[in-house]
Amino acid sequence: MHTRWSIAVFLFWGLISSGLLLLPAMTGSVNEKGGRFYRLSLLAAGISGCVAVAAVALSLNSPANLINILGKPWAGLSSAIIAQIVVVLIAVIGLLKGDSGQRNIAYCALAVAVYALFCLFRMYIISTRPALNSLLLLVLFLLLAMQLSLLVRHVFAGELNFGFSYQRVLYPVVSVASGVCLLAFAFRLMLLTNPDRIFTFSGLVSGIYAPLFWPALGFLWVLPVIHAVYCYIQRSSSFSGLILGFYLVGLMIFCGLINQMPTIVNSRLVQ
Repeated sequence: MHTRWSIAVFLFWGLISSGLLLLPAMTGSVNEKGGRFYRLSLLAAGISGCVAVAAVALSLNSPANLINILGKPWAGLSSAIIAQIVVVLIAVIGLLKGDSGQRNIAYCALAVAVYALFCLFRMYIISTRPALNSLLLLVLFLLLAMQLSLLVRHVFAGELNFGFSYQRVLYPVVSVASGVCLLAFAFRLMLLTNPDRIFTFSGLVSGIYAPLFWPALGFLWVLPVIHAVYCYIQRSSSFSGLILGFYLVGLMIFCGLINQMPTIVNSRLVQ
């Protein structure tokens, strides 16, 4: 395996920051008074964005080299880092505005979260990974961020007086959709033609990458779907904290798996 763990960590915290930024968007856009939940979600999104940027900076020979990367905003990694900086800025603005500007910040948070996810997607396309060169990955990123935001919201269900309205249905729907999208992404490997078929489907499900693929599938899809169905039937948010812990483990495994994808540059494999 040839994962660059600094990039895997960057992707992990980038997905978390985007997912957490969707939380105030979901709260404020429907004019709910999130209170402590609203502020905590913005604070956590800002901290996650800082950790994502720090993961890249600390992996460089000199953290000052980060300035050189940011000097090329059209490049994939640079745009992704800039997006995380924007996440931090919108989180700070939201905290300073407080509840008075909650609805406006919510719409901005939604736009910034989608922008950050697109930049994470674009970073991998720029890397010319053939198995990732598909809008399917962007959809998967969006679904994972939504799933994370809904799961965290279930953890705070009691404090928010969670009424299980549209989100009672949205959580199981998004959980199922993210799993289907993850499977579709895996099956896409079977459609790659030579010489792009370096990272094979068989290697994913039964080969060297199986220890990453199956836990990711279980923690990101199977457990959340079971939990979502349970919450839907029982009208409660039991075990949400435990499922969230497993979900974060699965998300980190997924980020490591994504970084296993081979890079093709001018028909040459770059490990």
